[in-house]
Amino acid sequence: MKVRDCALKRQGHVLAYVVINPDLKTRGNPMVLLHGAGVDGRLTWQPLVELCSWERTIIIPDFRHTGLSINENGEINFSIAAIAEDIVAILNHEGIQELDVIGYSLGALVSIELLTLIDRYINSLTLIEPPGVDPILENQILNAEKFKLASDEIIQHNTFELFLGLTQPESGGLHPRAKALMIERLEQNSDGLGLSLLAVSEYLRTPILCANTSFKPRTTALLGSKSQTRYLNQTKAWLDLQHIPWFTIPGADHTMPFQKPRRIIQHIEEKLNG
Repeated sequence: MKVRDCALKRQGHVLAYVVINPDLKTRGNPMVLLHGAGVDGRLTWQPLVELCSWERTIIIPDFRHTGLSINENGEINFSIAAIAEDIVAILNHEGIQELDVIGYSLGALVSIELLTLIDRYINSLTLIEPPGVDPILENQILNAEKFKLASDEIIQHNTFELFLGLTQPESGGLHPRAKALMIERLEQNSDGLGLSLLAVSEYLRTPILCANTSFKPRTTALLGSKSQTRYLNQTKAWLDLQHIPWFTIPGADHTMPFQKPRRIIQHIEEKLNG
């Protein structure tokens, strides 16, 4: 495969992204992979990219304030809508007009926002562990408050206990070694994580509707069997309300792209080939 490191200037930001082209002729639409909060695109999706054999172009952006993306003017403008508009600008710059999208956690919410901007260009959408959604707005707002508290803790004290409490597995929490590794990753971009959680909190304060999910784009969701039961039940209820089919991945929790890249690949291949 051929890897091209790219950057696009937009609204005072230098948006970094990676374009991966297969060695042979491409088949199928480009695939856009959208990362979660606190870790950049390359780190999130490297396990999947190394295992997949898709004969298609893959685009992996770093959201603003994350990874190699740079804020040049110092102004803070971090929202789900702003990130989605950044993705559209990258797609326009690359001349892409039809695509498949995989969005993980924060990236799942960005994917939903993309539907309001370019739904006619999205052939399929896969949501992995969308955070905090609930069909009852009052419950969703309570989740928003938890994300706001976790954001405050990170921005003010550079600690991650509240965030880990939102994402750790249902039983037993994280293994000490896994927890130490996660904290090490999060410390590399703590400011971006704090802003990401704040953006999630703001997005959850209004009803979230996934447009045109009945047929085009073909939308499905992947959930971890070891994710917290309350979170799982809320997410499943929201997905059912949106008429989005969901699938549970055994042995996975909220960190699914790092744990189960093969299962994600299997799901995507079955979805696109079926």
